[in-house]
Amino acid sequence: MSVYKLVLHPSRAAAVPRSPAGLLATLDETGLIGAAFELDGHQHFRTGPGFLDHLTFLGCSPVVELDPPASDADGHARSGRFCHIQLQPVSATPRLRRRVEHAPRCRQCRRPLEPALLDAAVTAGSLRCPGCATAADLERLNWRQAGGYARIFLDIWGIHPAEAVPGDALLAALAACTDCPWAFFYMED
Repeated sequence: MSVYKLVLHPSRAAAVPRSPAGLLATLDETGLIGAAFELDGHQHFRTGPGFLDHLTFLGCSPVVELDPPASDADGHARSGRFCHIQLQPVSATPRLRRRVEHAPRCRQCRRPLEPALLDAAVTAGSLRCPGCATAADLERLNWRQAGGYARIFLDIWGIHPAEAVPGDALLAALAACTDCPWAFFYMED
């Protein structure tokens, strides 16, 4: 079963929060996150009282579940059938997360870049476009909201592609924690 997510991350691949605990405190203060719960050995959070203030839902009538049914909370969380939040741990080096079916494009010639080229470039953090020979960092490719390259990610489970976008206040609060702007993309695990 597919799990849809809205994923936020610093726009600079090397950026990390001054303090992961401080980032969690910021998410709590903004009201984005609520009570913590454990799922498959990882900490997740229910949506907080300000959750709907920090996301703009697009379309006519999106259906967004904020609370799981009492009968199968873990099953609904695991399948992304209700919105909840997971702050991924900070990794030692940037990592690439992306939707496989959507290739990023070279910003110079707009050529779609092959998955094998991207996978090979992860350790170096950059690649050379086979179409125009322009060198590009993975974080600077035109991901078209289908991927990102960073050391930390904030996953909002249960958001389908283009269903919602993060608000300016949330992005500003995250930027203050890492001293750089944040970006977002949609993921399907």
